[in-house]
Amino acid sequence: MVGYIDGNNKTSQSAHAALNGSVLRPQLPTDGKAAEWGATEQNQATVGRMPLVRVFLNDNNSKKKVAVGYLKVEITGAPAEDRITATTEYTFNEEFTLSCRTEDWVQNVTWFQIEEQILAQLNISKEDFERSYIYDGPMIQYSEATLAAMPLTKLSTKVEQTKTDINGTMTEVLKWTIPANYAYEYFSANASMKAIVRYTKENKDANNAVISNDYVYVTLTWTPNPRNVNPTGVLADANKIQKYWFAANSNEAGSGYNEIHVNAEVPAESGHDIMNFNKVILETFNNDKVVISEINAVYKDFADAKLTKNFRFVDPKGAEMTGVSGEVYTLTVNTDRTQLIAISRAKANFVIATITANADGKEVIALEENDAAKDLLNVAGRDELAKNLTARVVVETVNGCDKSLHAVENDQFDVKFLRPITVKAADMDSFKDGVDVGAEGSEIAVKLAFTDWRNYEFKTTPINYYTYYDVKSISIDTDKAQTTVNGQYEAMPTGMKVEYSGTTTEEIAKGNFGTLTYINNKAEVGEFDIKLPVIVEYAWGTVEFDIVCHVAKTVK
Repeated sequence: MVGYIDGNNKTSQSAHAALNGSVLRPQLPTDGKAAEWGATEQNQATVGRMPLVRVFLNDNNSKKKVAVGYLKVEITGAPAEDRITATTEYTFNEEFTLSCRTEDWVQNVTWFQIEEQILAQLNISKEDFERSYIYDGPMIQYSEATLAAMPLTKLSTKVEQTKTDINGTMTEVLKWTIPANYAYEYFSANASMKAIVRYTKENKDANNAVISNDYVYVTLTWTPNPRNVNPTGVLADANKIQKYWFAANSNEAGSGYNEIHVNAEVPAESGHDIMNFNKVILETFNNDKVVISEINAVYKDFADAKLTKNFRFVDPKGAEMTGVSGEVYTLTVNTDRTQLIAISRAKANFVIATITANADGKEVIALEENDAAKDLLNVAGRDELAKNLTARVVVETVNGCDKSLHAVENDQFDVKFLRPITVKAADMDSFKDGVDVGAEGSEIAVKLAFTDWRNYEFKTTPINYYTYYDVKSISIDTDKAQTTVNGQYEAMPTGMKVEYSGTTTEEIAKGNFGTLTYINNKAEVGEFDIKLPVIVEYAWGTVEFDIVCHVAKTVK
């Protein structure tokens, strides 16, 4: 510090500061003389004074002073750095309930809250505050109330400062506006909502240049009490027609409420189509109506009467199923979950089943007629329901503003597509080894037991089931025959074979499935079995199974 006197009255400029190293502290003098560092207070009386400081430039190599200069420092009333002069928080506890409300939510800060929590904290008048502190703006909010806070780049709410102070006697307040849909989505997941806004005061030097800012941060917090954001309900089993429903993988109607069974139309002389494989799902519910009960009355816009119920597939999430052909399919659903889709290993997509609305607006679940659907349908019959082609279905609820109940207890069930026919080997006659060609025992009739999805045995009159179910062909691959002649099933030994005569559609319709001829030359043999793979083709694909023929030992 260097003594510096200015003016006719010889005012000491340098007496108004003290120096500690390179830090200059503005402070009051004592009896017109500079005081020790920190010995006197800092006061607005020093504003405008210009202490003089001598500065040396040193040469570190020679350790000598090579230049000298002077700095005249002006003391200003404004702080040289930004600072937070006040912070406050306003909390709102207005109740919130999920609804179809479209009107914005508004939370208002009152005049006395501004006075008691901002003006009093700053010790400033309402007029001085509104003149010197400028609100940043309705679409500017911050992530935190700190000097380093940056404005948020995306806003969903706005906070406005009112403009009603016409006569200058009313305190301007803040108005927080929250869009209804944003509040719905936000409070569904969060207990509290927050907006942080700011007032800014510019501090200027004697030349009117801004050298720092004072900030007042205001945090608006809405914590609803109560917060009703979990509308739920129950789809009671009592809403279902008992005898349409089954326990899981059960054939006994009324045994439970886990699944429904969908089948092809029953045989008829006319008017029925075997390819019509669908069901109106609502017909399994009382009065053709799904009723969701136990919805809390506070959720007025989610009352059962205001809900639309739709049936949709549940995504199997990559579940796999192997078809009759051996092809492995990955099951999934389309975007709106109205289609059950099977994806083959070659990445071909097949729509297996659909849910569509009929002419009455009721949703129908239907099996599609394509190779993949047939491949999966024929894996198992009703005697192996756990292996049947099964779709999982959920009841979805949507109210008048396209919002859903968050959860509905018991809202999912299985739909099992019953294979239209099952074919097994019947009680076939036995071969006899060593008999004359054409003699009894060298040739036996193929005997098959056909039943439909009801476990009804096939008949030919008055309705011919073979014709109705369109049984097209029966093939037996004798090249793949296996025998137990060596103690276990193995390929037929050389010199032994079975021949299949084949059959026609006309003969099948009469219940005639062809004959098998057994041939074993020049070797005596004991009794054994022969297993043969059979494929029956009908309207909905193929059924594959084995028949076993017994061979009696060589006659003597």
